[in-house]
Amino acid sequence: MNQAVQEIELSIEQAKQFIAIGAAVNKLINNKEFKEIVTEGYMEKEAIRLVHAKSEAGLSDKDQKQTDIDILAIGSFKNYLNLLRQRGVQAKHAMGEAEEELEEIRNEEISK
Repeated sequence: MNQAVQEIELSIEQAKQFIAIGAAVNKLINNKEFKEIVTEGYMEKEAIRLVHAKSEAGLSDKDQKQTDIDILAIGSFKNYLNLLRQRGVQAKHAMGEAEEELEEIRNEEISK
């Protein structure tokens, strides 16, 4: 087996992993408990609570900084989930292209 075939097969295996992770994130996001606890509870209600807490007059500098960190954490977590989902979509596309390329190489080898 030539190196090009091995590299394509490796990229297909990696794509399958990204696709599986993306599918798992989609499954989580659509899960009732996840929606209730994480999407609505953490990403929405907690974010709103933190923004309101930030505007409190008596909040110390230390608490202000911690609130900023907590707000950023929510955004970072949401971005991470979105990144995993997007990677899954991109991997699905890339895997299709890699499979086509692999088939072409194998057909060329057969016709030699």
